[in-house]
Amino acid sequence: MIALVATLATLIAGPLVVARANRDTRMREAVDGFIFVSIAGLVAVDILPHLVEGLGWVALLIVAAGLWGPSWLEHRFRAAAHGTHVAVVLVAATGLVVHTVADGAVLSDVHQPGLVLAVLLHRFPVAMTVWWLLRPAWGVGGASLMLALMGLGTIAGFGAGTHFLSGGLALMVLEALVAGSILHVVFNRLHLNPALSRQPSAPQAEGLGNLLGLVFLALAFATDLDVSAEMLDVGVRLYQLALVAAPALLIGYSLAGLLAGVVPVRSLAWIGRGSVARQSLNGMLVGLPMPVCSCGVVPLYRSLIQRGVPPAAALAFLIATPELGLDALIISLPLLGLDMTLARLLAAALIAWLVGALMGRFVRVLTGTGGGCGHGCHDHLDVSPEAGFNRAGALQGLRYGYTDLFDSTMPWLVLGLIIAAFAAPLLELVPTLNLPGVVEVLAFALMGMPLYVCATGSTPIVAMMLISGVSPGASLAFLITGPATNPATFGLLSSMHGRKVALLFGALVAVLAVTAGVVTNAVLSEPLNVRDWIDDEPGLWQQLSLLVLGGLCVSAILRRGARALVGELSGSHGR
Repeated sequence: MIALVATLATLIAGPLVVARANRDTRMREAVDGFIFVSIAGLVAVDILPHLVEGLGWVALLIVAAGLWGPSWLEHRFRAAAHGTHVAVVLVAATGLVVHTVADGAVLSDVHQPGLVLAVLLHRFPVAMTVWWLLRPAWGVGGASLMLALMGLGTIAGFGAGTHFLSGGLALMVLEALVAGSILHVVFNRLHLNPALSRQPSAPQAEGLGNLLGLVFLALAFATDLDVSAEMLDVGVRLYQLALVAAPALLIGYSLAGLLAGVVPVRSLAWIGRGSVARQSLNGMLVGLPMPVCSCGVVPLYRSLIQRGVPPAAALAFLIATPELGLDALIISLPLLGLDMTLARLLAAALIAWLVGALMGRFVRVLTGTGGGCGHGCHDHLDVSPEAGFNRAGALQGLRYGYTDLFDSTMPWLVLGLIIAAFAAPLLELVPTLNLPGVVEVLAFALMGMPLYVCATGSTPIVAMMLISGVSPGASLAFLITGPATNPATFGLLSSMHGRKVALLFGALVAVLAVTAGVVTNAVLSEPLNVRDWIDDEPGLWQQLSLLVLGGLCVSAILRRGARALVGELSGSHGR
C-alpha cells in the first residue's frame, strides 16, 4: 500500500516541478532535456524489448508506424498537422492510462521490490511529460483529468493483481503503437508547447537535463531485476563492440582533425586539372581520407561545383568522401580485420574513380540551381586560414576533430553500435536462407541505398554481419551503398544536374557495388577471422579510451544538447 501511495504522489510531484520550470528559461530547457532522454530511454530500453519478446520483430514495424506515420500525415496534409499531432497525443495518453494499470499490478506483487522501485522511478518522468505536453494545449483541466485517469488506472491494476500482466495479443499491439506515438510526441513537442524554441536558448541547461535523464535511467534499470537474457546479451555485445572501437576512434578523430586543420577545402582547386580520368582520380584521392559524413559532403559538393571544379572531380569526391575517411579506415582494422579493410579501401577508391570518370564526360550543371541538402549543413573542412602545416591550424584541426566532427559522427556511431548489438540474432538467420551469392550481395546493396548512415557508423553493423555469417561481398556492398547513396545525395544531383543524372548515379553505384561484392566473395573465399576480438580480455588502453569517449559524449551533450545531436541522424540538427 505504501508503494501505491508513493506512486500516486508522483502524479502530483511531476506537475509541480514542471510548473516551477515554466517560470525560468534555463530550468524549462533542463526539464525538456530530462523528459527527452528519460522518456525515449524508457521506451527504447524498457518497453521495446518486452514488445519484441512478445510480438517478435514485427513490434518494431508497429512502433515505427506510431513514430513516423503521424509525421508522414503532417507532411502530406500540412493544414491538418496540428490536428494530427493532437490525435496522436490522444492515442499516447490512452496508452499511458492502460500502462498505469500494468504498473498498479506490478505494485501489488510484494515479492519483487526491485520492480516496485522501478515503477516509482518510471512514473515521475511520465507525470512530468503529461503535464509538460498537455498543459499548454488542453489547459489545467485537461491535463489534470489525464493524471487523474492515470491514478485511477494504477489503483485498478493494484486491485486486479498480477494476472492482468498476461495481456493478449491485441493489448501488446496497442502498446507497440502507443510506444511509437509517445516517441513522436516527445520528439515533436513544439506542436503543443509553444514556449519552447526550435533552437534552445540555453543548450547547456538542456544538456544538463539530458545527463540527469541518463542518471535516472541508470537508477531505474539498476532496480529493475526483470531483465531478459536477450537484453543481457545485447548489453554484452554493445560493450564488446564499444571497447574494440574506442582506441581506433580516438586515433581516427585525432588524425582526421589534423588533416582538416592543415588541408582546407579552398586549397583544393587543383583537383579539376588534367583529363576527365585524371580529374576523377584527383577527386577520389582528395575525398577518400577526408573526415566528412554523408550529410556534410552534400554542401561541399555544391561548393566545389560553384567554384568551377569539373563534375568528374566533384562526383568522385562526392562518393569517396563519405565512403571511408581516416576515422572509418582506422576503426575498420580492429572490427573488420585487415583483409576486409583492404577490400573496403580498394572498392571505395575504384568505384569513386569509375563513377567520376564515366559520368563526368556528359554531366552538366543546370543554370540557376544552388543545390544543397536543406539540412543546415556547413563547410565542415574550411577550418584553417591557409594551406600547409602550421601549429595554429593543427590545434584548430584537433579542436574540430573532437567537437564538430565528433558531434556529427557520434550519433551515427552510437546508432550503428546499437543496431549491430540488436541485429545479431536476425543476421544469424541469413546463412540459413542459402541465398545464391549474387542474390545476397544484391539484397544488401539495395538495403544500403536508402539508408542515411555514415562510414564510421556502418562499420560495427558490418562487423556483426560478418560474425553472423553474412558473406564478405554482401557486407562490402552494404558498406559502399550505405554512405554513398541516400535521399539527400539524390536530391542534390537532381536539382543540380537533372533527375536522369541522379538515377544514373544510383544505378551505376549499385552495379559497381554488386560487382565489387561478387569479386570480394571470389577472392576472400576463406572465412574471415573477425570473431577473435569477442573473446579477448579488454585491455587497459581499451577501457581508458572508452572512458575518454564517454567524456567527449558528455561534453557534446552539455555543449549542444541531445536534441541537436539526435538531429544529426535526420539532418535536422536540432530543429
